[in-house]
Amino acid sequence: MALSEPQPQTPDCEKPETRSQPLSRKPESLPAADPHPKAVTLNGRLLDGYHDPCGGGGVDRLAFHYRRRLANGDASGDQPIPQGHGLGDPARLEAIIGANNLLPFDFLRTGDRLGRAVVKILRGDGAAGTGFLVAPGVLLTNHHVLPDVTTAATATATANYEPHPPSDPAGRVTIVPLRPAELFVTDAELDFTFCGVRGLDYLGSIPPDRNGLGILPHESVNIIQHPRGGTKRVALHDNHVEQADRVVIRYACDTEPGSSGSPVFNNEWRLVALHHASVEVEEGRSGRPPRYLNEGIRLSAIGLWLDSDAANEAGRPDQIARLRGLFRGVDPRVGLFGGLGRRPRPSRSSAQLVVDCHTPDPDVLDLAYWDLGAGAEPSPARLESLAWVVADLGVDLWCLAGLDQEAAGQLVEHLDHHLGLEYQVHALPGGLTLLCRRLRRLSIEVGAASGAFGSTPIMVVVRLGDLTDRRLRLVLAAPTPPAGRRVRVPGLASAGQAGSAQVAGWLGGLIDAVQEPAGLDALVIGTDAPVAADALAAFERIGLVVRGAATGSDGGCVLAGAGTVRVERMIVSGNLVPVMGGPAEVSSAVDRELPLGVRRVAGREPLAVRLVFGAPRPSEPEARPAASAVPASPVAPLERVLASVLAPLLARYLAELVSGLRGPSDREPGV
Repeated sequence: MALSEPQPQTPDCEKPETRSQPLSRKPESLPAADPHPKAVTLNGRLLDGYHDPCGGGGVDRLAFHYRRRLANGDASGDQPIPQGHGLGDPARLEAIIGANNLLPFDFLRTGDRLGRAVVKILRGDGAAGTGFLVAPGVLLTNHHVLPDVTTAATATATANYEPHPPSDPAGRVTIVPLRPAELFVTDAELDFTFCGVRGLDYLGSIPPDRNGLGILPHESVNIIQHPRGGTKRVALHDNHVEQADRVVIRYACDTEPGSSGSPVFNNEWRLVALHHASVEVEEGRSGRPPRYLNEGIRLSAIGLWLDSDAANEAGRPDQIARLRGLFRGVDPRVGLFGGLGRRPRPSRSSAQLVVDCHTPDPDVLDLAYWDLGAGAEPSPARLESLAWVVADLGVDLWCLAGLDQEAAGQLVEHLDHHLGLEYQVHALPGGLTLLCRRLRRLSIEVGAASGAFGSTPIMVVVRLGDLTDRRLRLVLAAPTPPAGRRVRVPGLASAGQAGSAQVAGWLGGLIDAVQEPAGLDALVIGTDAPVAADALAAFERIGLVVRGAATGSDGGCVLAGAGTVRVERMIVSGNLVPVMGGPAEVSSAVDRELPLGVRRVAGREPLAVRLVFGAPRPSEPEARPAASAVPASPVAPLERVLASVLAPLLARYLAELVSGLRGPSDREPGV
């Protein structure tokens, strides 16, 4: 079929069979006019060339308890898988022989529903493979099946290519051309290709998941495929996983050339990998036959690659963003923000980049503030839900409001004993608790309390244990507006207008912070903060340069300042909206979902932010730039000349004005 033909076709030779056809028909008998005769089938090679220190087959406690959590019917998973029970003495009547192979009966219906989205791919050169829809109009297969736009432009996808296609409308056989001009993203190292397609939306889709804990060694996988370019088949027997790392899983599950690009499911029919290779892994010795394993690329690894700057550097950032939005959930091993903002090291392969995302990055720090509510009893069920939220989001530093010291100790013990996650607890005045991930080697220095922020400390100094020896000065406590001293700021709303008292409370505390010898460094996280852009702009009128800001619906506020640590980029959780940006880029991870357990713990959602640091600032302070709450727009050359002349005069005037508001101060302005 030519690519220019707009409509899909349903060949007469492959119309669904009617109920009057004899049941004795051979399983592999096809209509005489097979549109894909003698196709050359494709097979990849095992992925190599990267080093994963976790080794093959290692299982940590987090993964084990996550799988058990799904099997028990937690809110993150499906309903509990029922077990078979016999009457009387089970030892005499019925028994589980070896591993429990009982599955819910709707396992078959779910497999049929998802299997509709698996299609056969036929290239223009006659080679055949497999692919599947991950969303309407988006097909996923291997790079070695569709290596480039030219190959994809001459390829077709065949739906319901079966000896007995379903008789319902969604079971009709259809052949459509691929549309790489609309979408085409590929990576040779991880062996995947996303390609556009039309006319197959009636098949449904198989949604991809970011979570890499969906399959463990010794568990079973199921693969729906078109082996040797033939009719659709499914592998359900002798299908256990033998090896696994952060990039691939290897399994003893039957496939053949032509199965490349097939979806690999766990026994809950969750998509866990993209099959791509069947290769000999052990040579035959002493008369023994060689040993083979099949391998699939984890969908979580593909999701991490899409997060990385390497994906955007490959071009088509709009298509990359579209694909990122298709992935659901979070991966506790890399946290809420995954690979966002992480810079790839030079000469690192795509697979090694995925491995690197599982190790701490000295240029990245994840923070979260969560108001759990005051006076609520920390029941065991609530603490367990809280532990899973902490595990799922995977941030480096938590500030929890409303959690007493005893409950914090129980939380940390649960995280360590059950999930293998180590945190340190720092109790702060005002009912605040800091949880620091031991893996990041963070040291905490708590500043003195100030009346401007109630009984909570103004400053928390976080020292990162890396070669740059960064010292990040944070305000993590929520300010109490009535306690803040009132300040007159030019351009601010009058005292009689709504919200001015709250703004004055914030400014009173921040002025005290700026006047500290070391100053306010980089970040403010709180609740019930001013949310209007003009209120945030008032920070700059007191001498604090705001490099980026975002607010939430409940008044939560995140600010990045211009202190001694250079913040080049700020990525906030999807429940925050950027409202101000300066030199730092501020973006919202709207494609990230907060865990369902959040609502079982507190009425408010946690506020999370990822800080991406640049090179350390020079020891000599630079002149503080005059920032504006309104994003800069392109200007003409004459306007640039006028701005260069007027800016110093305006900055001097503002400095004199601020000096009169704050009183004398010996501290030089930060950069």
